[in-house]
Amino acid sequence: MSKPTNHYQDLRCPCCKSGLEFSEQAIQCNSCGQNYSWLNDIPDLRVLRRDYYCDHIPRKAMGELCKNLSLENWAQSIRHFVSLTEDNPDWIDNLVTDGRYAWKLLLTMPGDAKILDIGCGLGNVSRNLAPHGSTVWATDLTTERLIFSQKRFSIFNQNDDIALCASGDGTYLPFPDEHFDCAVLSDIQGWTGQERFIAPHKKNYLSQLLDIWFLSSEKSHAHSIQEAFLKEIARVLKPDGQLFVAIENRLNINHLKVDSDQNGTLSLKCIVSRFLASWHAITDKRSSHQDRTYSMSVYRKLLRLSGLSEIQFFGLFDGCDSLNKVTPLVPNKRRWKKTSSNRIVERIRYNRYFVPAYGIVASKKAFKQSFLDRILNDIESKLGCKINFDSFTVTGKDKVILLAEMNKKLVVIKLPLNKASGAGEVNNSQTLECLHVGFPGVSHWFPKVLTQGAIQNQPYYVETRQEGQPFIQYKDTFSVQNILAAVQPYFEWVHTSSVDTSFDDDIYFSLVNRPLGVLAPLIDDDVLCGQLAEYFDQYLRAKILSCGPMHGDFSLNNVFLAEGKLSGIIDWEHSNVRGLPVLDLLNVVESALRCRNTHLSLLETIPAMAEDSGQVSEVKPGYIASVLEWLEVDHSMVKPLSYLYWLNHTACQVPYHLQYNSKQNQRVVQPIAKLIAANYKSSVTL
Repeated sequence: MSKPTNHYQDLRCPCCKSGLEFSEQAIQCNSCGQNYSWLNDIPDLRVLRRDYYCDHIPRKAMGELCKNLSLENWAQSIRHFVSLTEDNPDWIDNLVTDGRYAWKLLLTMPGDAKILDIGCGLGNVSRNLAPHGSTVWATDLTTERLIFSQKRFSIFNQNDDIALCASGDGTYLPFPDEHFDCAVLSDIQGWTGQERFIAPHKKNYLSQLLDIWFLSSEKSHAHSIQEAFLKEIARVLKPDGQLFVAIENRLNINHLKVDSDQNGTLSLKCIVSRFLASWHAITDKRSSHQDRTYSMSVYRKLLRLSGLSEIQFFGLFDGCDSLNKVTPLVPNKRRWKKTSSNRIVERIRYNRYFVPAYGIVASKKAFKQSFLDRILNDIESKLGCKINFDSFTVTGKDKVILLAEMNKKLVVIKLPLNKASGAGEVNNSQTLECLHVGFPGVSHWFPKVLTQGAIQNQPYYVETRQEGQPFIQYKDTFSVQNILAAVQPYFEWVHTSSVDTSFDDDIYFSLVNRPLGVLAPLIDDDVLCGQLAEYFDQYLRAKILSCGPMHGDFSLNNVFLAEGKLSGIIDWEHSNVRGLPVLDLLNVVESALRCRNTHLSLLETIPAMAEDSGQVSEVKPGYIASVLEWLEVDHSMVKPLSYLYWLNHTACQVPYHLQYNSKQNQRVVQPIAKLIAANYKSSVTL
């Protein structure tokens, strides 16, 4: 197969920075005579680490996984990868979570940006950046990671321009001067503090200690190595280019406790010397302490020494992994409203010196407008007023939520970060428009869509913010009965707006067949899936049920309360204007049960609701049936509707993380599927 050449003019010899000559068999530098090779149609320009392997699963297993990867078995392959890490959920975040890279909005990143992803790993960073720029170069030192990324991009980034290169060791970046608009080190900078890799399990204690002593010398000191590495990155950045670094904070308060990771089980990480930390790691895991993280002042010093004098720090919570909030750590950041807390613990947690991790934007020149600024400018031009916001949160459904203020009016700005969350926001805005037009008498319960649009393939949606607070914040002071009483006015209204309909045809397909199809790959048992289909067909098909507006995720997070009364219902992304409102009623009951009994999961609440025998606290036998009487639902329908609620609720989680989480699948999907099938088999026997 011929090698593609559309981006090879970007590459340079990593040793002398001269041009390269490419042929089918080899890559050669005509200036210094260095020869390089091809690696699965990827240029291999590694200098020091030509057989480097860094991953958390065995190399042979990683090779087999790469070989078999395809669109059809993508989710299955991710589940297999995670199983090889002892089902560590952090790897789900690393592999497939798009919210993890919401920091991309902090970068300037113009529409024609050339982006360098150093240490691209399994490709999730490049996959998230590529739609917003012109070209991404994804580099890594591990062969198998590059091949995995190559296949991943061919599946999910067919319309994006991503090139791969085996490179990135030390000061040997194979690119010309001032070439990139942006370079990214996502949780990589801490691992660049040594010129040679100390391989685990391959050296005895004495030889590893000699390696550690070598790394303490002035020439090989971590600071010197990292400074040289950052200078090399600065070399390939344009004069107004930016480097983004996502990295742990050495003074992270979490490091005061025992922490088990690839560096061993160690407490007081933030104050233990590097030599002692490496010695502990060797005795604990036969591997030296290899990451090099610092405090804010040291990061600032390193970046300035490398020639990147303009620096902005952001706090990443709860770390580079599991990102759920971003805060600026510089005073008077444009558009960000300053927030404070009266709680001492919160003030320490959000203190710039103790945040879990840093998002650092660095440049040679003064910063231009960020990607987020351009989005907000577009919103301001449409609505005619300035925007300030006081929080930047990232949800579990891969959305950025900005709680903002415009002309003293509170608004919510939503930025979906992938196709699933984008489709949800489209449905949300369409449903809200229908509710405001069709039901003006209760429109105060629903957010109003103000505008929507997209900048550089990043969609945005703006809607009004509901008064009050989410019901979840009152869960400790309200009983299940109090919660149900607060939402009763909504269900009384929705019942009057609904029509008795035969549960068949389109509505049956939407609420039974479609979610069953979504869950089938997780259940992975044709007989069991058939029994589920037969159960719902037997107990629900053609039944007369009240059909009307259905929210689809009526949890306590999405129901707002003000002055003790219902004030709003938000996030209609799973809504159906022609659904079964009774599923929303069961949703709020189940959500209240779990909030009031935090040890419970769906595995306990669904059977308890189906049997309606008072198996959980605060709920007496027959309580579910009495609640469903609000919508004139017969008590005989409690069990099949409870199972139907589970089916739809669970199917909504699949496009996000559930499809990759085998442990969660084993806890909430397969056991309840088997329980429903058992009910079907017992009914057939009778």
